[in-house]
Amino acid sequence: SFFFSSRRRHTRCSGVSWARRCVQETDLKELIKSNKVVPYQAPVASEEFESWALILLFIGFCLMMWFFIYQITYRKVERYLIKELTIGLLSALFLGSGTFFFLLSVGLYM
Repeated sequence: SFFFSSRRRHTRCSGVSWARRCVQETDLKELIKSNKVVPYQAPVASEEFESWALILLFIGFCLMMWFFIYQITYRKVERYLIKELTIGLLSALFLGSGTFFFLLSVGLYM
């Protein structure tokens, strides 16, 4: 039986033991003391997440309303597909980014 062979279990466990050996060989404390590890600096400060979320969501909702009004006020033959796709894409990007920053501001990290 292929699924219960010992070779399969051995190859799966060898990757774990290799990772453990690598972690044990590289001492993280020595790397930190030698200043070879630079802490990550986020491009946006965590205090600004809420304001970015509000701004991006506001722009996204404005674009979404423009899209809805465009769909309602123009007849099908008067609409342009490129304009619809552009407004829809921009609205989705702003709403998605705003939702991302909103989730970051309430403490849900992805």
